[in-house]
Amino acid sequence: MEFSTCNQLSSQFQEANLMLLQVKDSGSLVEVLKIEELIDPNNDVIHGQKQQGEEEQDPEPIKKEDLVFPSGESIPRCWVDANYQKA
Repeated sequence: MEFSTCNQLSSQFQEANLMLLQVKDSGSLVEVLKIEELIDPNNDVIHGQKQQGEEEQDPEPIKKEDLVFPSGESIPRCWVDANYQKA
């Protein structure tokens, strides 16, 4: 992914009011509480709330490497690797 494309993608997600990702091994959906944590490649962890039943869950730290989009697609490399352009 090119730098400008990644920046555009990050900008689009920052404008989103709600972001749901999926935990790879459990399939649980997680609401990302701070989009900025997700798109910052210097953060290895985001804070999210698992979506289980109707009762709101407590926020918890979740490693980015454990997350994918609900479609199963990986999150962009530029969100997890600060040096992705050099690779």
